[in-house]
Amino acid sequence: MQPLRRPPPRKCIGVIADTHGLLRPEALEALEGVDRILHAGDIGDPDHLDALARIAPVTAIRGNIDRGHWADTLPERVSLTIGGMQIYMIHDRKALQANRKRDAAPLLPLLI
Repeated sequence: MQPLRRPPPRKCIGVIADTHGLLRPEALEALEGVDRILHAGDIGDPDHLDALARIAPVTAIRGNIDRGHWADTLPERVSLTIGGMQIYMIHDRKALQANRKRDAAPLLPLLI
């Protein structure tokens, strides 16, 4: 008899963007229990990244309103793999169109 193989555990990714300095309690509640949080820019307040990190590890990119020393440390785009899924995160979708002309791989945009 073969041992029972369990599927790998599923990862739950929370996506948030355009908080513009306002991180609502409802947003924090909706993110409870996720394995990873992606913030797609326009954060507005660096303390919000700390609040999100208390829920799960955070990957964030800089949006057009993110200014100052704290924002300079954030990348404009991120490419990462989570649970075998490749994710390319960018804030300005016009910039995504410019990159698509150069890239051959199909992209499934997630518009927030």
